[in-house]
Amino acid sequence: MICSIDFGSSVIRSLFPNPEAPERLCLSSTRSEYTIVPDTDVHRKTLFGQGVPFAVCEGALLVIGNDAARARWMSRLPASPLLSEGRIPQSDAPARQILYELTQAMLPPLTTRRGVCVMTVPGAGQGEAVAGLNEEFLTRLVRMKGYTPIVIGAAEAAMLGACLDSLFTGVSVVIGAETVSWCIARRGLVLATESFAMGTRWVDMEIARRFGVQVWDAEGRVFLDTDQAVSWRIQSDPNLRSPRDDQETALSGLFGVLIRKIAETITGAVETLDIGLRPFQAIPVMVSGGGALMAGLPEMLHASLLECEARSHRYSVARTTSPELAVVRGAYVYGELETGPGCAEIAA
Repeated sequence: MICSIDFGSSVIRSLFPNPEAPERLCLSSTRSEYTIVPDTDVHRKTLFGQGVPFAVCEGALLVIGNDAARARWMSRLPASPLLSEGRIPQSDAPARQILYELTQAMLPPLTTRRGVCVMTVPGAGQGEAVAGLNEEFLTRLVRMKGYTPIVIGAAEAAMLGACLDSLFTGVSVVIGAETVSWCIARRGLVLATESFAMGTRWVDMEIARRFGVQVWDAEGRVFLDTDQAVSWRIQSDPNLRSPRDDQETALSGLFGVLIRKIAETITGAVETLDIGLRPFQAIPVMVSGGGALMAGLPEMLHASLLECEARSHRYSVARTTSPELAVVRGAYVYGELETGPGCAEIAA
C-alpha cells in the first residue's frame, strides 16, 4: 500500500488510495496550526454549540487544524503554527501531540502487509541539524502508523508531480510558507538542489509590520496579525506585476526580493550543469507551492531569470496545475515508481 504526506508549514496534505475504489485516490488536508481559547464554561458551550471539536490543555482549550479558523473570533491571539519557522517544536508538548494526532488521522489504516509512505520534511532551509531533528520526529510518527517512511525533497517531488510534459527535465521551484526549494533535473535525475529559509510567511509578516496589522491580547500585549495579512493577500487577488495601491506595491517589492534570490541561485547552478537540452532550447521552469498562486509571479520570475543570466540562457516559466498539490502528488508518484507499476487518479 502506498500513500504520501506533505508536512507543510502552512498546510499538511496526504494522498492515499480510496478504500472503496483503490484505483482512485483521496486527498486529505488540514491547516498546520491551532488556536488557543480560554477554558471557561461560556467558551466550552459555544464550541459545543457550533460543533467545533477541541482539546483541553493546561487551563486552555485548543482548536486544531481546519477548525482553528472557526474559533479565531473567540481568541485574542493569532493562531499558533505547529511548525514555526519550519521547525518541529522541541519544548511545545501540545504542538508535538497535535502533530501526532494529525498524522495518525491523515494516514489510512494499512490494508496490506506492507505499507510505504513517501513524505516531505520541513526545515530544509534551516540547516542539517534542524532538518535532521524534523526528520527523526516525523518519520517516527509515520512508523507508528505501520508505514515504512521514504523522505523526498519538496522540489524533487514537485518535479515528478508536474513536469511530465518536459520529460522531468528542467527546474522545479516550490515556494512554501517558510522555505523555498528548487532542484534541477535531467530526465528525473536530480543534478542540483537547494533550499533557503524564506517564504510567504516572511512576506506576510513584513506586510503586517509595515502597515500596522496588529492584534492585542487581554493583557495588552501586541502581536503581528499575520492571519489578517494572509486573508488580505488572498482575497484581494493582487497582481505582482501591476500593483494598485501602496500595500500592493509593498507586496510586489517583497515578492521581488524573494524571486530575485530564487533566480540568482538557479542561474548560478545552471552555468555549471549539462541539462541535456538542445542549443537555444528554453529551460523549463515549473513553479509550485502556495506562493505560486500569486498572479504575475511566473512572469516576474521569468524576467528575473533573464536579468541574472544576462540573456545567456532562455527560460520558459509556468505555474503548475494545482500548484499547492504538486508536492504531495509527486511524492505519491515517487512511491509508485519505487514499489512497482500502477496508476491512480485523484478523486473529484
